[in-house]
Amino acid sequence: QPPETQPHARAMSHYARGRAFAAKGNVAEARRELAQLTSNRARPELEGVKLEFNQSRDVLAIAEKVLAGWVESAAGRHDAAVAGAEYLGQAANIGGIATGMEADLVLLRANPMNDVRAVRGVRAVIHDGKVF
Repeated sequence: QPPETQPHARAMSHYARGRAFAAKGNVAEARRELAQLTSNRARPELEGVKLEFNQSRDVLAIAEKVLAGWVESAAGRHDAAVAGAEYLGQAANIGGIATGMEADLVLLRANPMNDVRAVRGVRAVIHDGKVF
């Protein structure tokens, strides 16, 4: 865990831990990490902090929405997981698989929700309409 003097790094560590817990199906722990990310994003020390061309709080707001989608997906609420695409204003283009939507897919041999090591078993990748 990064020190208290590095609030952006602390918030991002909660994002990373939340993603890991969600991937393992540990929804309760993932929700706790999401709550910590949300809390850290509100810290006054982050006011005006820039990361390259973006404000720290803007980056953390996106991380919060993405993590919330992963947590909802891990909880079996796939409809709520699409909220990240809506937040980004891209719901018409991403967040689903249908004609006219943008979708890069990774096809796996097994379900990573059952065993996170399944992400090592890539069967195919579909990018820009091409199968690799």
